[in-house]
Amino acid sequence: RNLGRLRGSSPMLARVPDRRKTSTLGDLGFDSASNPILSLLEVEYRKEAEIFREKDPAEHVYQVKWGAVRSYRLLLDGRRQIGVFHLMGDIFGLENGERHRFTAEAVVDTGVRMIKRESLRAVAETDAVVARNLLT
Repeated sequence: RNLGRLRGSSPMLARVPDRRKTSTLGDLGFDSASNPILSLLEVEYRKEAEIFREKDPAEHVYQVKWGAVRSYRLLLDGRRQIGVFHLMGDIFGLENGERHRFTAEAVVDTGVRMIKRESLRAVAETDAVVARNLLT
């Protein structure tokens, strides 16, 4: 559900074109013994566009490339309970379960890198340095 608003588009949410980039875990800020080449997806979100919702499947791990992201929960009375703000370089969406516990949305126009959670897990199984970095 990687939806965002395209620059200059209507306020309706629209799918942002995929921009795949080959990169290493070092580019994401993860130390690695093997530093494998991985496929990252770079997506741009307009201000206030949702990146994922609470209870969505946690299929990706994200990094703020530029801009800012807030993670929050909606309370029963409609107010937002802010969990954390994520700024350039921050990793978010790394859940300990199968679903997201918060909603994440762009605070301003924001660029985000995404990596499949399963790809990161597979590397961590064979690279102790990555596994330690994920735990810390």
